[in-house]
Amino acid sequence: MKRINSFLIILLFLIFINGCASQRGWRYSAEIKKERVPVIDKTVAVTPFKDARPDKNENDLMLYMIPLFPVGWCEYSVPEGGSMKVNSAPVWIFKPTEDFAKASAEELQSSGLFKEVFYSQRESDGELLFRGRIDSTNYIGSVRSYGLSVYGPLLWIFGLPTGRIENEVVVQLSLVDHANNTLWSGNYKRNYKVNNAFIYSLPSDFQYDILYKSIMMEAMHDLESKLVDNKKQKL
Repeated sequence: MKRINSFLIILLFLIFINGCASQRGWRYSAEIKKERVPVIDKTVAVTPFKDARPDKNENDLMLYMIPLFPVGWCEYSVPEGGSMKVNSAPVWIFKPTEDFAKASAEELQSSGLFKEVFYSQRESDGELLFRGRIDSTNYIGSVRSYGLSVYGPLLWIFGLPTGRIENEVVVQLSLVDHANNTLWSGNYKRNYKVNNAFIYSLPSDFQYDILYKSIMMEAMHDLESKLVDNKKQKL
């Protein structure tokens, strides 16, 4: 029994180290700047996004330690405030209202669609305004013990799944003028899901920068198409 307990402690320690090694926070890189004549020769201020997420974080991860209980789980609508994650440390350096806005400013500036685009706390700094509303950054994680309580992780080394990870990003983006006329708007949603995570390749809990990058690529295409069409109609 002592040997089993020692082995279990070592196993859990290795899992913890591996999880911390895979941890990463917000890291966003915009596309290479396009050198071209702006479609709209105006400046754009990107202000902090509105946070419309429900404030509901539930953590039942430790239920996996109850004998005969097969799984523990957590679901966070505000994951940066969640007290425990599956494969990383509890605290994330992640502030969606600013991180999403700053990433948008960088991507818009690189697109060459406007004279200049920048992040600002004040809407009055730009001739046009780029706004965002965050509806979801939902996080779901689970740990499987197969009803064996703290001994469940012993099954992971034989290839049984450790649990699952899910990230979701839902945002509404818009470009408006100071008269609050909407020049463009769009709603976007992206999901990341690993239903069966394995000990030998534990996925990162944090995929929000990758998901938002995908959103911005689609949004830039939609925005450019809309602005070009509007410009043609005025000619």
